[in-house]
Amino acid sequence: MIREFVRDDEWQKQIAGKFLDPFYRLRGWIVERFPGDHSMQRLHVDVSLRRTKDGKPEHSIDEKIIRGLRKGGPAEKINLETWSCSVPGKEKRGWIDLDEPSKATVLFVCHADVSDLSAESWRKVTCLDCVWIPFQPLRIWFWKQGEERWERNDNHQPNRSISRKVPITEIMANVANAKRFTIYPPEVSTIDTLSPAVRTCHQCNKPHDGTEREILVGSFLRWLHPGCESAFMERVRGG
Repeated sequence: MIREFVRDDEWQKQIAGKFLDPFYRLRGWIVERFPGDHSMQRLHVDVSLRRTKDGKPEHSIDEKIIRGLRKGGPAEKINLETWSCSVPGKEKRGWIDLDEPSKATVLFVCHADVSDLSAESWRKVTCLDCVWIPFQPLRIWFWKQGEERWERNDNHQPNRSISRKVPITEIMANVANAKRFTIYPPEVSTIDTLSPAVRTCHQCNKPHDGTEREILVGSFLRWLHPGCESAFMERVRGG
């Protein structure tokens, strides 16, 4: 179990360095990961983002970096932890609980497109399907609904944590300023150097219809329909 923990923690750190740190920096934020040698899976806040070195953080990010679904396809639900430990006599509420201390302002859940469990599988990841969720509004909305509303997920590790599987579509519809987008690594080449002025799909160039998603390609933001992403990425890779 310890070996698996170390493997997964190193995998998450590699993904963060490959995808997320460039994403933050593109938006003009100074990225402070802390503590640098601490296991990411044990932190409630992984990243502090600020505009100046001595400035007040604009965001405190709780990153959840997750392997892709074995069945393939985009993630449909996010696990929100209601109990971090349910062992009798050692009970502790989970991070989604309103009374659980947390400095996080944003829950940033990122699903890789690879489900491989090997230590080096991070090298195979080509993109992250990400959901950026304001944390306190998420907590408030979740508990107003009542946790019994959603499917329960029991973790069979020694702490027996419990979470609820909440559809991403419900979060997007009910939590203000929640966003979903795709991030690609900086080494992916780009077709041009112009950032989009409007939300016009960079693949099909059809008029804006509201289904486009913002993705990061190299150092530039692009708007694409979900069905156009694969063809666009083949273009920019020279396929």
